[in-house]
Parts: sequence; structure tokens; C-alpha cells
Amino acid sequence: MKKRRNIDNTAKIFSLDFKKNANVFRFSIVLKDKVDKKVLEDALYKSLDSHEAFRVKLKMGLFWDYFEYNEKLPVVKERKRELKHFDYVRNNDYLFKVTYNDKNINVDFFHLLTDGAGAINFIVSIVSNYLDIKNNTSYNKNETKYEISYDDELIKNYDKSSKSNPGLKNIYLFREKRKRGINNTYNYMVNIDDVKLVAKKNNATITEYLTALYIYSIYESMYDKKSKKEIALTIPIDIRRHFEVDTLSNFFVCMKVNPKVYEKNLSSFKDILEEVKLEFKNNLTEERIKEYLAKEVRLGKNIGYRYVPCFIKKFFMGHLGKFFGTSTTSTLSNLGVINVDSNYLKYIDNIYALVMPGRLQKIKCTICTFNGTLNIMMNSNIEDILFEKKFYLLLKKEVKKVKVISNRDIDFTK
Repeated sequence: MKKRRNIDNTAKIFSLDFKKNANVFRFSIVLKDKVDKKVLEDALYKSLDSHEAFRVKLKMGLFWDYFEYNEKLPVVKERKRELKHFDYVRNNDYLFKVTYNDKNINVDFFHLLTDGAGAINFIVSIVSNYLDIKNNTSYNKNETKYEISYDDELIKNYDKSSKSNPGLKNIYLFREKRKRGINNTYNYMVNIDDVKLVAKKNNATITEYLTALYIYSIYESMYDKKSKKEIALTIPIDIRRHFEVDTLSNFFVCMKVNPKVYEKNLSSFKDILEEVKLEFKNNLTEERIKEYLAKEVRLGKNIGYRYVPCFIKKFFMGHLGKFFGTSTTSTLSNLGVINVDSNYLKYIDNIYALVMPGRLQKIKCTICTFNGTLNIMMNSNIEDILFEKKFYLLLKKEVKKVKVISNRDIDFTK
């Protein structure tokens, strides 16, 4: 592996506000038996051999940060704690962090290292190697060794002729006061087949249905109907399949879904869902994806900004980050299905993902499916639970069987 490589275009933006940004996300693996620390360490080191793209530390360059090969080994600690921004220097300079407690393995990532798809690849490798070592099996013996691409795939696939889509304006933001360092979690667990039936009944995909339900829950619980503002969501889109790219680096764009609740005077779930479906239809075209890609790339390639020294960029990024964060109400990310070899399923109860809420996006949602269970994880840094309870009641009305697990002592059924 080369001693140094450039960070990807998306990571450049994350790195500028690195010490303050909330772009940290976690994958949690819930096993049926207690975690063995020594086995977990051995599994992690083995996975790192096949995922050398993650064996890096962040260094400041003249104009942009860059990755440098990390000679140290990552640390594994027993710790029960909610997802927080972690000190990478105390983590042997690694930009991911592995902890465990009882039957849970948690892997936290800074978004500048990878995105959800890249992280899934890594955590599946870790749990597969762990279970092989623990049970003296070899189902993962032919694990793929991922080549490290030193080219920025976003820039390679960037179409200079595409015009970047302008940002949204007049967007509603949660008004409740944020509690610094708090990450309240609510995992709504439902059978994936039940949700498929409900989505099909509404002639929608699962993501369209849940996006509309999310927006309608905000409208019914926390939205100020006199604000004359719109409820809009950021929907990250993994674009690997669109460009036939296989990379562990960030390779996604952000779609904005704005059904124009205020402008079109939408007040029913059905009306919001129809507008959401139209937004998905219009925004997931090849042309629009190229526009999103152009927007992601242009900031990094902007000549007036590109050659500003890195320390000056970082000085001003706090203000820029706040400006960018006002573009949508919240983020909903559907990571799809997490697949592991069927031989391992008997050892694993669940795998789910969660993301830190931000300074302005005070509630965020991450969705993934494992072994037939759809996990809808809400993360909030405010105390109010009006939105989370409303979402539960609306979802339960359609799906019937909904189990909620929270790090708070809350019963939504009361």
C-alpha cells in the first residue's frame, strides 16, 4: 500500500469541519453470545488486511487533508456508550472505532473515511471472521481482498457539462433546543414482508413509503403550520451501480425530497405520499444524478477555493457547515439489505445502523434490513418525543407489529 493517498472529494468537505462535525455513524452487531475481546481483536486485524483502505490516519496538507498509512494497530475496548464524536488521536489515529459490550459489537466511522456501503463491507468482514475464529469454521476463508483505488471515483465520473442543482430555500428546521452530546435512539423493528405489503398497497417502494411517513409524522407532531416553510429531507443515494464502481471510499450523492407541504397545502398522508413518489421519479433519473454528482465535485475543484491553504479553509468551515446544514429538515438514509453468509445467521440476532444528529438536523433516520427485520433507527439530540411517538403510531396503524428499542426508558404504547 502506498504510504500516502488523497482523500476522496466528499471526504474533503467532511475533513474541513472535522472536529465539530456530526458526521459519525455506527453499525451495531448483536450476537447471541457474549463477545470475546481477544477473538474480536484477531478478527479485526484479519479484516484490516483485506480492507487496507481503512488502515490510515488523517494528516493536514497544504491545500487539503490526506490519508497516510497507519503503522499502529487499532484498539478494541469494552465500553457501553451511546454514539458520539470520538477522539481519533486517542484511537491510535484510526478513523473507525471498535467497541463491545456484552453481546454487542459496535463499529463507529467518521464519514470522511467511508460511506454506508463501504462500512457494511467492513463490518460484515469483521463479524464473519469473528465467528469463524470463535467457532473454528472457515466460511470466510476466501474473503475478497479489496484493491485500493487512489483515484477519486466521483471526479472520474464527473460530467463537466452537467449543471449543479440549486439548493432548497425556506426549509423548516426543528425548533427544540439541542442538548449537546446527547444521542437518543429509537429502533423501530418490523418484519420486512409486512412493510413490503403496505408499500405495495400504496403503489410505492419501501423508501418512498417511509419517506412520506417520516414527513407526515413531522407535519402532524412538530411542524409549525404558520411558519410558511417546507419540510424537506436529504436522501443519500449510493451510486456505485450507476457507474459500475466498486470502492470503499465515499461514493454517494444526496437527493433532496421536497413535497412542498406548505406551497401545495398538503395535509394528508396520501397527498404527501403522491408528491414524494413524484419527487423520486423526477430526481432519480440519470440526468439528475449527474447534476447531484456535479454539485458534489465542484466545490472541491473550484479554483478560487481549491488553492486556499487548508488551515484557512478549516477556520471558515464552521460557518459554511452551518450554512449548508440549513438546506433540509432531516436526513433519511436507507442502506438496504445487510447480507452475511447463511452459515452465520444462527449466531447473530441483529445488525443495525445509526447516525449522529447534527446542530441543525436534530433528528436523523437510518434504515437497514437484516435477516428479515427492517430496522428504522431514529437518532435525536432533543428531549421531545412527539415526532418519534407519532411515527410509531402511524407505522403501527399500517404494519401492526412494531417493536421499539430505545436507550431511554420510554413506552410509546402508553
